[in-house]
Amino acid sequence: MWDRTVRLLLPLHCLLAFSAAISRRELFPYGELKGDVLLQEGDDETSEVVKLSQPLLFYEAQFSNLYVGTNGIISTQDFPRETQYVDDGFPTDFPVIAPFLSDIDTSNGKGKIFYRQDNSEPVLNHAAREIQRGFPEATFIPNHAFLVTWENVGTYEEVTRHSASSDRRNTFQAVLAYDHSDAYAIFLYPEDGLQFFGTRPKESYNVHIELPARVGFSRSEAGPYYSVTSNEQSVKNLYQTGNVGVPGIWVFHIGSIWELDNVIPAKFFGAPANEQSLENSHTSFPEHRLFENHENEDSIDYPESFYEESEDELEDNTSDATPTHETHQEGDSNTGNQGYLDIDDQASKLTHAEDEQKATSSAVLSSSHQNPNWTPYTPSESETDRDGPLQEPQIQTGENLDLTREDTLLTDDLPSHNAPDSIPSNSEDLPIYPESAVLVGSHPEQENNFERGRQTDADPGLQTDVFSFKPAGKETCERNHGRCSRFAFCADYSTGFCCHCQEDYYGNGVHCLPRGAPHRVNGKVSGNILVGQTPVNFIDADLHAYIVANDGRAYTAISNVPDPASWSLTPLAPIGGLFGWLFALEKPGFQNGFSFTGAKFVHNIDVTFYPGEEAIHITQTAHGFDSEGYMNVKTAIQGKIPYIPETSTIKLSPYTELYQYSGSVVTSTAYREYTVLSESNEEQKLSYRLRQNVTYQECSHSQKQSVSAQKLYVDRVFALYNKEEKVLRYAITNYIGSVHDSTGEEDLKVNPCYDGTHLCDTRAKCQPGSGLEYICVCASGYQGDGRDCTDVNECEVGFTRCGQNTVCVNLQGSYRCECASGFTLSGDEHNCILASSINPCEDGRHMCNRDTSRCVPHGDGVYTCQCFPGFIMSGEKCVDVDECTEHRCHPDASCTNTLGSFSCRCNSGYEGDGFQCTQILDPEPLRTPCLEKRQQLLGQLHPRGPRPVVGQFVPECDAEGNYVPLQCHGSTGHCWCVDKLGEEVAETRTPPGRPSPNCGDKGPEPLRTPCLEKRQQLLGQLHPRGSRPVVGQFVPECDAEGNYVPLQCHGSTGHCWCVDKLGEEIAGTRTQPGRTSPNCADKGPEPLRTPCLEKRQQLLGQLHSRGPHPIVGQFVPECDVEGNYVPLQCHGSTGHCWCVDKLGEEVAGTRTPPGRPSPNCGDTEPTQRPQTVCERWKQSLIEHYGGKPSGEHYVPQCDQYGDFSPLQCHGNSGYCWCVDKEGREIEGSRTEPGMTPACIPTVAPPTMHPTPRPDVTPPATGTFLLYAQGQQIGYLPLNGTRLHKDKARTLLSLHGSIVVGIDYDCHEKMVYWTDVAGRTINRASLEPGAEAEIIINTGLMSTEGLAIDYLRRTLFWTDSGLDKIESSRLDGTERKILFDTQLVNPRAITVDAVRGNLYWTDWNREAPKIESSFVDGSNRRILVNDNIGLPNGLTFDPFSKQVCWADAGTKKLECILSDGTGRRVIQSNLNYPFSVVAYANHFYHTDWRRDGVISIKKDTGHIVEEYLPEQRSHLYGITAVYPYCPSGRK
Repeated sequence: MWDRTVRLLLPLHCLLAFSAAISRRELFPYGELKGDVLLQEGDDETSEVVKLSQPLLFYEAQFSNLYVGTNGIISTQDFPRETQYVDDGFPTDFPVIAPFLSDIDTSNGKGKIFYRQDNSEPVLNHAAREIQRGFPEATFIPNHAFLVTWENVGTYEEVTRHSASSDRRNTFQAVLAYDHSDAYAIFLYPEDGLQFFGTRPKESYNVHIELPARVGFSRSEAGPYYSVTSNEQSVKNLYQTGNVGVPGIWVFHIGSIWELDNVIPAKFFGAPANEQSLENSHTSFPEHRLFENHENEDSIDYPESFYEESEDELEDNTSDATPTHETHQEGDSNTGNQGYLDIDDQASKLTHAEDEQKATSSAVLSSSHQNPNWTPYTPSESETDRDGPLQEPQIQTGENLDLTREDTLLTDDLPSHNAPDSIPSNSEDLPIYPESAVLVGSHPEQENNFERGRQTDADPGLQTDVFSFKPAGKETCERNHGRCSRFAFCADYSTGFCCHCQEDYYGNGVHCLPRGAPHRVNGKVSGNILVGQTPVNFIDADLHAYIVANDGRAYTAISNVPDPASWSLTPLAPIGGLFGWLFALEKPGFQNGFSFTGAKFVHNIDVTFYPGEEAIHITQTAHGFDSEGYMNVKTAIQGKIPYIPETSTIKLSPYTELYQYSGSVVTSTAYREYTVLSESNEEQKLSYRLRQNVTYQECSHSQKQSVSAQKLYVDRVFALYNKEEKVLRYAITNYIGSVHDSTGEEDLKVNPCYDGTHLCDTRAKCQPGSGLEYICVCASGYQGDGRDCTDVNECEVGFTRCGQNTVCVNLQGSYRCECASGFTLSGDEHNCILASSINPCEDGRHMCNRDTSRCVPHGDGVYTCQCFPGFIMSGEKCVDVDECTEHRCHPDASCTNTLGSFSCRCNSGYEGDGFQCTQILDPEPLRTPCLEKRQQLLGQLHPRGPRPVVGQFVPECDAEGNYVPLQCHGSTGHCWCVDKLGEEVAETRTPPGRPSPNCGDKGPEPLRTPCLEKRQQLLGQLHPRGSRPVVGQFVPECDAEGNYVPLQCHGSTGHCWCVDKLGEEIAGTRTQPGRTSPNCADKGPEPLRTPCLEKRQQLLGQLHSRGPHPIVGQFVPECDVEGNYVPLQCHGSTGHCWCVDKLGEEVAGTRTPPGRPSPNCGDTEPTQRPQTVCERWKQSLIEHYGGKPSGEHYVPQCDQYGDFSPLQCHGNSGYCWCVDKEGREIEGSRTEPGMTPACIPTVAPPTMHPTPRPDVTPPATGTFLLYAQGQQIGYLPLNGTRLHKDKARTLLSLHGSIVVGIDYDCHEKMVYWTDVAGRTINRASLEPGAEAEIIINTGLMSTEGLAIDYLRRTLFWTDSGLDKIESSRLDGTERKILFDTQLVNPRAITVDAVRGNLYWTDWNREAPKIESSFVDGSNRRILVNDNIGLPNGLTFDPFSKQVCWADAGTKKLECILSDGTGRRVIQSNLNYPFSVVAYANHFYHTDWRRDGVISIKKDTGHIVEEYLPEQRSHLYGITAVYPYCPSGRK
């Protein structure tokens, strides 16, 4: 179970191989013989002050004194009483260095505590060695050390006659090593040194609640802190792991004279590095997490695997680097852990786009016999056997290779590649695809009689028959019933028939899948490869994939990957990329791979790695659907791949791939780059050439307008290997679209259905409406509103056709019928008959018309006639259906009905298959690789004309569409020569300001000046056909010596202006067209000097003797003609745009990413984009927390564009989880402190939706508790007064809300709550299926307290943002303000409905109080205002007639009579209570330290038990629900 827990819950790169911890002999020497001082015995002792010989740096401050405490801590000041800190978490009220903070007791000889200062060389050298392990770059040598050793110390416990003293003892050590500039802490935990892991709170020792020890550092209550542990398991890991490569040794940088925002844990460079900490810090440093505790393994919420076996759901890594081992990838120390891939790297995208476009443009379709390693899809012999039953085509496996055949197959030998000696510099050096297409085996004539293979409802497209077409004669739908998927229809054409999926399905007609439904793939991986020089064998390794079709995500996992192939295979993302292409999100007018291939095809991959020229061949063969409805794919892999050490890190970048289509073949050629980061941080850029070929069986009769090319756009890709599980994972997010797709404004207005930004459930299809509108419809086999879809259990609801003698088996999205023993499935596949029964359908004694129907046996000689598709039963016979009346053809097509089918033909002037017809337009313009590249980058086909991406390199083409030999980048200024294919000629690139290379015929080198080079760059004068200016382009004029002419004019616009010697415009000299040109004498005015122009000149290096020298990728501001900053600034390389003020400072909130509309930066105040849901929620909460949320508060994390960050964490609690695009928590992703879940945009989706609809699941009868927990209301029943924990569940799920105040109306059985995020007050009935209702949604800011007067039908609430107390009727009417003065922070409120009294707390830190009044607002008075701190919770106890409150400041639960007398303390050792309710002889309160519900007995004050919800986050309000209402009078 532990292994499974580790696999499921640990970060994929945080495990250190377990080995024995250090022994006690390896501790620093200690004892009285070493000069140690012995701390006196006791439960809460503090040492005398230790005067340090040199001050110690702790965080940013210097301290000259230290104190040692019994309870496992060191401080720079004297300790308060232990009850003020020992049971609380960080931060503490005073500075703390805590190697093991818990309630330790050394009384009666239970251990000793030693401490001393030591400046001896052996100790300092020992400390330096340990520090060097984790901080090798520091070269730190301490000159002072302070050592404290807790030896065999025990825990505090109450010993009675019935309980003996525990013999568990702990030994641990803390060493502070420092000099004048830095300080480090070393914590040591020897083997068997930790025998207890926490202590029970005092006054609660009769209750089984144990608080885990705290390990870490705290500056003070208001300062930063760093927590290492949070629960029992993380404490255990102190001696099982370490952060310097040695289990039991932990090193931290705790002080410096330089800026140190927080403690920095060590990073061991020889092993995984994220073991510096077991929990997290309070500041923005990267979070360091490790193991998690699960005391009850049965309570672990294991996410359902997206593949079979025991692997967990695939999760994304937390940086753009793909780890190839378990090393934690640290983010920037100022930004924290970067939880998702950076996909805005336009440079990377352009590199891939250019390389792949160039590579593919030089290639044409390949024939399979040109590459003996490529396996085409061919029909099997069983398909051509006229005597046998018709079967689906089988994929040949490669035995008995015959290179003379068209269906050449993969050999058993390693692939042979005639690779060049070095990385090719252009496409001419590469073997390219010949023009001939891959040949597919012929299709012999089929007989009319056939039998269908077994089919089940489990498979949405499970049709085990595939049609094939005879070369002579016409096959029709009438003669070929059953060839199509049962979710398709058949259509006749002039040369034959084709199958087409129905409207709500997609595929090739033979195999159809429901639109919107997720899909799974199962398979095996086999083969032999060389990894470096090491042979590796794959023997049926499991492959599983999970696809979320409605937003283009595909996750692939290969288990039991043998070493050393594991890490070395991570760059080969194309293995999982197949499923990305097959099920890519489709842009309008384009189709993913499955729409062409269906579930039977062969995918060949040839990969050549550079520079080593290792070559590998992969064949992926799809065999159709299995009995569960999953596609089955077998992968064969052979060849050689370069070895990648497991200590390396692999970086993959987003990319695009161009796919070309011809007949039944799809091909693609590309170059991929990847980066290998070694253990020593050396970066090596490598690449490989990728050639792909997909062959399948196509229906060529439909005259469907064929697509010649489509482009796959991969937004996110990652690969990682988990050593513990031996699982290799690939994840990809992509869409398929035009080769000319750009990132212009038109893409911003694309319907969310087409770019995956919709909010539909993963099991729903997105149906686009007008503009950006859309609706979500659950896929076939699922039910719901489209945003929340659940599987329909057809077997339970009776939606099946399973008949007699069958067993219905429910499947996700479908079902299947199985036969009982002794029975066999009948022809209709929904009934079972005795295998030995009389079957008239077989012996020919039936009366069915064989041309229009088939005979279906039902046993005992009974049968029915079932009409073929295209026919319908009329009386006792099947008659033809006139499909033309159903308007199935395109409006611009004519329909012809045929017997059992129909045909569509496009009208004159249109072309297509009749189902899709497009108007025949004029001949396409000239298409060359250069022109297509320009159009792709400029978007020249856009109706508004060219729209280039800022900073984009656009190649120059000549009049015939060929590449101009000299190419220059308009933004960076680099120039280079290219060959005929547009490939850069090696060693010709020149930087900005240098003479451009000579790319023409050999001859004398022409004159080179900045002016002439600018002209040549713009005109392309070195081209053999002369100058070729771009229309509308300004080209400077140069004099005979090549200098800029002082007067420059734009030939197109007519503007004129003066320039200086550098060609820079002189401000104030520009004239409009038709005006007199300015006087530009040789000695013109001194160039204008403004901050903008000076900044520009500084960055461009314009004062350089050789002209401008911009730094590549440098942002250079734009200035207007007067030298002022242009209001709208854009980065030429990244594409980001923003507004600036007159000083050039960015206006907050105006930055937009590439491809988004630029902000409006006109003369008026710059417009900020509207706040997103995440930003509105965040602002609401910050206001709710008084503008200064603390570490106890949850504030949603939004990225720079306002979207929810995939990783969300709850303050400093250590709890983190993944969210979807709406910010909804992804079920199963939440981790407890000590771990960080891996979130990609999106983690492998759960099979159940993250959150249910906001309707009520009715609770059982009886008394129960309702508690508020952020986005949900929890239900906790009571068994008497005991917590019935096993029956606890979520009562109401409210996405986007933060539920705080809660109460219950016992008359109408309705629950009321406040939502501080939505600023509303809401209610919902506890009746089944009831919907939530908003009753107040105006004039609220931070409603934290809520109370119901069930007798007067009145609602009361507090608003700490507006400092008000208000009331209304229960329906929200008759609203009025009761109090809006003398309130600072009203929080809790409760009502004594019987006596008509109202009570509330004012959470005023300076003067906290509890007040009272009548329910009408009269008789206001202070009830309590002394000896209280932070009165969070308040309740009226109807049984004792007392007002009771839980105080987070004094840590007490107290009660008082309504007249202010009889005050008494019930419990004085609370953790951090928030809300409290009384029932019978118990109090129940929510606690923020424990994140749970805790019960306390009224008479003794003892803590009885606690309930910790499975999803751990702060609990707010709590109320008790009785099955009756207390009687009373108004």
